[in-house]
Amino acid sequence: MDKILNTLSYYIEKNNYFAFSLTYIITGILIIIFNHELFSSFIEIILLIMLISCIKDLFTMFTSKKTSKIVLSKAIGSTLLVLIALFFIDIPKAILIMVFSTYFIFNGLIKFISCYLMKKDKLKGIFKDFLEGFISFVFGIICFFAPKIHMDIMLYIIGGYVLLLGIDYLFDFLDQKDIHIKRIHLPLPPFIDALIPLSILQKINRLGEDKNIELDFHKKQEKVDLEIFVHVSMQGTGRLGHVDLCFDGHIVSYGNYDMDTRKLRDGIGSGVVFTCSKKEYIRFCVEYSEKTIFAFGIKLSKGQKEKVIQELEHIFESLEEWKPKYVRALENDKNIKEEEYTDYASMLYKNTKAKFYKFTNGKLKTFFILGNNCGALVDKILRSSGADVLKMRGIITPGTYYDFLEREYVKKDSNVVSKQIYHKGNIHK
Repeated sequence: MDKILNTLSYYIEKNNYFAFSLTYIITGILIIIFNHELFSSFIEIILLIMLISCIKDLFTMFTSKKTSKIVLSKAIGSTLLVLIALFFIDIPKAILIMVFSTYFIFNGLIKFISCYLMKKDKLKGIFKDFLEGFISFVFGIICFFAPKIHMDIMLYIIGGYVLLLGIDYLFDFLDQKDIHIKRIHLPLPPFIDALIPLSILQKINRLGEDKNIELDFHKKQEKVDLEIFVHVSMQGTGRLGHVDLCFDGHIVSYGNYDMDTRKLRDGIGSGVVFTCSKKEYIRFCVEYSEKTIFAFGIKLSKGQKEKVIQELEHIFESLEEWKPKYVRALENDKNIKEEEYTDYASMLYKNTKAKFYKFTNGKLKTFFILGNNCGALVDKILRSSGADVLKMRGIITPGTYYDFLEREYVKKDSNVVSKQIYHKGNIHK
């Protein structure tokens, strides 16, 4: 019982919207008004806190006989780095600005790659993405090579974003108080959102592996019409998560599952959709892929549900069947060695009898991990069908979905009515 309460208290603590809102709004306003002066003081305070912490750790290590020389050397090195940063305060300022500049450059490059893929697939709307990418790339280059000159501009951007983020959390707080204001959800920066599923998984793991832990929460006793699964594991790219959709007892998932078309370290490839049974899929993900799944249940109106069905039918009209390596080999020789086919698509078929498809046209014909990623199909189904229950804009990552769905779940009247966590501790219950 204590472990269940710890889990619940964690989620309550995470969603203290008013405190988040107040902190972000005040911080954003102070950055905009005082700009460079406040930023310098903030950096100095952070470095002083780090220095105190380093000195405390060093004192503890010197008084302990069990401290190894390697650990002690690292602690001394960290202390020296903090001292250097304090004496040369302009260095950490420049580094932070260069980090944000790099993000703008990186965002521009992502847009350019997306434009190339759109041209390859003969899609329209390239100019808009190219213009956005060009502006982001040029701005990043200018700031990168002249960080001091453009520090004030960058701080205004950071302050404005933090202020808007605080206002977004304020709207969430007002929603909890039955004061509803229509708006667009502002997600956290993608590089922060991407780490959310892993941090939540680490919290869950701290509860232990007790198979009696109940991690099934319903805020309303209503039938769930659609579920969004957010996956995460402790290994490789699984740390960044994966998202797919479950409707009418069947999984609909999009990803880069054809190994023969993968490029750029699996970041680009043919867009593949598969469908399979929910129960078998969950077991496969937890046991074979060693994932934890956060399943959020969504309640739809009759009209929304019909539009979801129509959108799924429309999507499957533009798909053609595709077969994993194991299936193709089995059709040619019934005596093949099953254990030789260990690619993800083959393993998924062997465990769930999933059916695979490829897009013949459209934006999702080519998978791009930083654009048309696993969340793109989920977003297409919900948005294009008219069942725009997530109201999100910008780059959509698994972390973006988790952050928003968790925030919606705690609201009284939102469409997100349930949350189930599947992991190795409860999969066999």
